[in-house]
Amino acid sequence: MNQPKISTIVWDLDNTVWDWVAYAAETYPAMRAVLMRATGSSRERITKLMQNYYGRAETMESSWLVQDLDRQGVFRGIDLDRAQLISNVREAFHTSRNRSLELYEGIDAVLHLAYEQGINNIILSDAPACHAASRIKHLDVEQDYFLEMHAMKDSLPEEVPGDFHEKFDGGLYGIQFPVYHLDREKPHTDLENVLNLPRERFPKEVVIVGDSPSKDMQLAARYGCLGIHALWGRPDPAKIRTISEFASPSLLAKNSSVTTDIPASARIIGVEHPTQIPALLGWE
Repeated sequence: MNQPKISTIVWDLDNTVWDWVAYAAETYPAMRAVLMRATGSSRERITKLMQNYYGRAETMESSWLVQDLDRQGVFRGIDLDRAQLISNVREAFHTSRNRSLELYEGIDAVLHLAYEQGINNIILSDAPACHAASRIKHLDVEQDYFLEMHAMKDSLPEEVPGDFHEKFDGGLYGIQFPVYHLDREKPHTDLENVLNLPRERFPKEVVIVGDSPSKDMQLAARYGCLGIHALWGRPDPAKIRTISEFASPSLLAKNSSVTTDIPASARIIGVEHPTQIPALLGWE
């Protein structure tokens, strides 16, 4: 394929760089199990409480589950150590994450090659910035490969300690490249301002890599740039069903309401494995 020289690759993270579904299908049940043991509550009740919390937070990646349940009076009359419960839930989360989260095969090599080609690797994620950064640190991804990250502002309740607000609001996440907060999720992201690039240069210079037709590929179509549809990120249906237990109806409706109609003229190419990208972009 005679692809013009590109300057920027915009990378989605979840189910593109790593398998978020596989890790989430482990972590939510693990946290539920800790809460069931601590409260003596049924699986159904804890699942519903978690679902309600994530619905109010408008994201399944809000980190303040136990604090919110405490505020709702869920632990009233139960003899338990709140701080220890928070620690136990956090430990269950980290243990299950460490067991199940990993880079897709070939991703590291493609990032390295793009970096050597002098291409700007930009992260564009709908995940809360603190979680995106945490996964980058956990996976020990070579941070030199990335120029910057753009992710959603973190959902922090008022009762969260002030230093969290100050740190995260200031874009300080403990990674070496800068983190900026997005005003709008994909596919409505304002890429001209994100990339500081005139719209007319997108078709020749920008490539978007992502797993979602309704978000990543819709965004590529909107800007006329090449979209690499990460087919390797197809989720396991059984794991999707597990995660869906914890998603509120409002969150499910939000994710299903995004249009998937992509113009026939769009340059969208489905790719089965990350290692196919170099040849597709003329690097070999």
